[in-house]
Amino acid sequence: MMPSMLKPLDFFIVCAGSRNRPLIERLSANPRLRIIPHFDEREASFFALGLAKKLQRPVAVVCTSGTAVSECFSAVIEAHYSGTPLVIISADRPKRFRGSGAPQTIEQNAIFGSYVQDAIDIDDDSFDIESISVPGNRPSHINICIEESSEKNTLSKVSTSQKHSAASLPSFLSDKKQPIVILGELPLQDQKTVESFLLQLGAPVYAEASSGLRESKQLEKLLLKGSDRVVKKLLELGTVDALVRIGSMPTLRVWRDLETLGTPVFSIDAKPFSGIPHGHILQTNISEYLTSLTIEHRYQIHETVQHIDSRGARELARLLYEYPRSEPALVYSLSHLIHSNDSVFLGNSLPIREWDLAASHKTPHPMITVQRGTNGIDGQLSHFFGNLDGNRHNWGIFGDLTTLYGLNAFWILKEFPSVPVAVIVINNAGGDIFRRLPQLKQSFKTNPRLETLITNEHHKRFEAVAALWDLRYEQVEYFDKPLRTLGKSLIEVIPDPKQTNLFWDTWNMFWDSLR
Repeated sequence: MMPSMLKPLDFFIVCAGSRNRPLIERLSANPRLRIIPHFDEREASFFALGLAKKLQRPVAVVCTSGTAVSECFSAVIEAHYSGTPLVIISADRPKRFRGSGAPQTIEQNAIFGSYVQDAIDIDDDSFDIESISVPGNRPSHINICIEESSEKNTLSKVSTSQKHSAASLPSFLSDKKQPIVILGELPLQDQKTVESFLLQLGAPVYAEASSGLRESKQLEKLLLKGSDRVVKKLLELGTVDALVRIGSMPTLRVWRDLETLGTPVFSIDAKPFSGIPHGHILQTNISEYLTSLTIEHRYQIHETVQHIDSRGARELARLLYEYPRSEPALVYSLSHLIHSNDSVFLGNSLPIREWDLAASHKTPHPMITVQRGTNGIDGQLSHFFGNLDGNRHNWGIFGDLTTLYGLNAFWILKEFPSVPVAVIVINNAGGDIFRRLPQLKQSFKTNPRLETLITNEHHKRFEAVAALWDLRYEQVEYFDKPLRTLGKSLIEVIPDPKQTNLFWDTWNMFWDSLR
């Protein structure tokens, strides 16, 4: 490549995520650069393509890891054949996570194949994003592996070898005093077998909603109800000395912190992914394997486990009562309105976390579906519509940006004229989840430009969307009556931002101070 072909890069379209936050933060601090925020990588990349053609100079899309990168593929192909200098700058998980199936982790290196002239795969510490020069007549891809603060300086503490285990679960547990079982998504046909096995094992269980066992009456004495923060606190205190995962990759945050904690992990799933760079993964038929096991030792739940869990559950109940219009409290109320026989789809990412946290434990919801293969926000509504059950009512719960991302998904509903469908949109005016990240709170105070770029704040309402697609529309700020659920409807839920912030601030302070 001739040096004269290289051109500087000073125009960036940023699509914010947790992983690419350091890149956006660095760019936002440079007043020389021109930066435009967007929430949809596919449309952002085509916008960048048009802008690059108009300016006759390179324009970059800065995206986060996972399927966000793949959303740029169509624009990259167009840029290849039109000779346009579109640049994709993707954040990536550290290289040791590759092949593990960890959240937001796909094989991003060289993902665009022959459609880019340059495909660079580098570590964050060796790269200066503000002084890029790229080919002026072809697309390029720069993939930057970024360590989050919680991932740094941990390699000496834990083994980073993911092992496809030939060992058995009993041998793994042979020297463990207090394990916790974490249940990820389970196929319906495995749920009864898993339930029976857990009753024999006697260890405490954290069951995510997608397991179908979160509200199991048989497991009630084993189930942790004080939220996923109970698991994290017990690991920090050293009360728990091992984790056993059954089912798909968990959504709870502590799973991403396991590399720091160094906790021994044994995963059992039909899929070959551990989700972390260390630990054992046994790829097998779940029901067949658990049925074949002989449990010789039944665990007793440690009193510290019971104490921490009961305190967490009491504090959660108190906050749900004190802040009834906060997002978690609205999800709690909604869970009471959805019948046990209904089908529920939880969209990524806030709805699934808030349902796991706050949904009622008294009303069982065994038919919950999620899309968490790579934790992407793309395609959530279409996935829900493809999973509709004609014999029951179907509820899909989504965030506002996820819904905006999939507005054309409603097209397919005309193919299901008699299937009852309710799309619940929790509208918190943008990527509100980013305002809760400790590492961003202070940055937003000192750099208002950064907050605008990352949160994609908006003041849109969804009534016109419902009208466009012939859906019954209802706006809810507080659940004081049953929802109208016959036919097809879009129900827009408007949380109180002040109550939501108070809920989360108080909740976090409670766990930070708990000893």
